[in-house]
Amino acid sequence: GSSVMLNGNVDDAAYLRLETSDGGYIYIKTETGTDEYLKSLENINADSTWNKDLSGFYEYEQPDISKLKGSALDASFVLDGPAGKYGFVQRDCDKFVCIDNGNKTPIQFWGTNIGGKGAFPDTHDEADMIADSIAAAGFNIVRIHNVDGVSRPNVFGNANSGKQLDDTQMEKLCYLLSALKQRGIYFFIDLTCGRQVYADDGLQDTQYLKNGFKGVCFYDEDIMSILEDYSEMYLSYVNPYTGLALKDDPAMACIDFNNENTLFSFDFDSIRGSKYYTELKSLYNKWLADKYGTRSALVSAWSTTNMGYMTTGLESGEDPSNGTVEITGDGQAVRDGKTVYYTTARQIDELKFIGEVTDKYFARRTQHLRNLGVKCALTGNTSYGDLQPEVWYANSKTDFVDTHLYWSHRSGGENLLDEGTRFD
Repeated sequence: GSSVMLNGNVDDAAYLRLETSDGGYIYIKTETGTDEYLKSLENINADSTWNKDLSGFYEYEQPDISKLKGSALDASFVLDGPAGKYGFVQRDCDKFVCIDNGNKTPIQFWGTNIGGKGAFPDTHDEADMIADSIAAAGFNIVRIHNVDGVSRPNVFGNANSGKQLDDTQMEKLCYLLSALKQRGIYFFIDLTCGRQVYADDGLQDTQYLKNGFKGVCFYDEDIMSILEDYSEMYLSYVNPYTGLALKDDPAMACIDFNNENTLFSFDFDSIRGSKYYTELKSLYNKWLADKYGTRSALVSAWSTTNMGYMTTGLESGEDPSNGTVEITGDGQAVRDGKTVYYTTARQIDELKFIGEVTDKYFARRTQHLRNLGVKCALTGNTSYGDLQPEVWYANSKTDFVDTHLYWSHRSGGENLLDEGTRFD
């Protein structure tokens, strides 16, 4: 926000720095007052968990970037611009390297986000100010996030369609990307975040679909084709300020296929009754039939359990040869007002099936982008929430695993912490 509150007492610093025996540093920072609830001393003081004694506090104003540049607080000297000068970013075993004509230059990233409307600065001056602010913080990568979301104008402008990019919006985004690149700041593209379902998508049962095609994009052919068409349109767009399509720009370090989207924690109840549940159920039953052959073999395989209350394997009306085995999601269901808990063996098979569906989706999306000419590092989807190990495992088969933690997430909406300060 425009101000945060720091304790000004000598004995109460804004952060604590510890030096380790091998010369490293550990920083422990205090909370700031940028969240909506914490934007005034009154709100901070109202909660008994906060220090009610405000003596010694003072208001800290973030310096204007024009005054910050060249000062002791300007960390832009650590950047090595323009971004991409050493080649395309790729994975090399357990690290990132820039590769150019066979030469490998190791690179590490320290980054932030620009999301939603923040990715479309109204003027070039504002874009330059944002890029200067990010550079001054020492960041060398920015995640370009949620440009396809519900806030308009987005990458499609104000159109009720996702079939064409809006040139006015793309000009704003392209200038920002070129400003970042010039300063030595790479960018990380989230391909699909909050894209709405549009009438001209021609999809069925749209009332069951979530923004970003959560869950169903992993197996529905029509939706995968929509996402591939968008990826090709977006990544092939030529930036007028660099002369390069995004896919050909070595400043694009990473791509994430889907933001915070996984079948491993998907609410399958939300699509029951739709073609999307029927489609996934059909795939699951075929998978079971191929694995076990007969219903009796499946009954035997699912009869074992490690916990006394998890006693239900295959229910009496279920048979993979008839396509009647249900997907449980969370390992339980309600039958006649009572909760049925499924055996560990059944839950494990369901996770294995979801894992294979996910693997096929990631492989397809990877191959499509490589055929398009994309050279940078790729990952499938972000890990978030409870950080499920199965999500990590699925993404370990891509170039890297992406996890996200947020500071002051979405203060003021759309990450607009203050006018002109559009990153967090």
